[in-house]
Amino acid sequence: RTIGGEDAWLQIEGQDDEGGVLSAVVFADAGAGNDLIAPHISIAKARGTAASPSAVQNGDTLSYLLYYGHDGTDLNNLAAGITVEVDGTVGTDDVPGKLVFSTSPTGANTLSERVDIDSNGNVTIHDQGDLRFGDADTSNWVAFKAPATVASDVTWTLPDADGVGDQALTTNGSGDLGWTSFLPKDNPSLT
Repeated sequence: RTIGGEDAWLQIEGQDDEGGVLSAVVFADAGAGNDLIAPHISIAKARGTAASPSAVQNGDTLSYLLYYGHDGTDLNNLAAGITVEVDGTVGTDDVPGKLVFSTSPTGANTLSERVDIDSNGNVTIHDQGDLRFGDADTSNWVAFKAPATVASDVTWTLPDADGVGDQALTTNGSGDLGWTSFLPKDNPSLT
């Protein structure tokens, strides 16, 4: 069966709950290191040939998972994807990586990057997407969102302690946030 325009070498297909499932189980006897033994999938990429492999380079895609759905015609309709890319200079025993999470917007059959985690652990939400915090039953949420344009990258560092009543979070203009009182008795410069 063709999925995403490709015919796979290996395909698992089934009807309802009886097929289309791949599972892996590991049983580990008691002993040193058994807490690290677990089923896994190893995916690797090199440049060059099998006889003469060479190092991957910054920006190379190492692997991706693509998720397709049937639209009533075929299985060539992208819904989401997860990509692993090289994210920096490759050296001996050192391949920095980045995870990219993508989804297909309504009315499109292409993926758009939505969130990535780079090799430094930075999480980026793309295209002015909301960072949402749901309430207890996730029926509503509050969100943060970047403005449409910014002159340069901005990082704010939160204070290391909670403020007290009648204080507000303010910036010092250099990215450090702190608590400031807005009552004249606590801040004589405010009258």
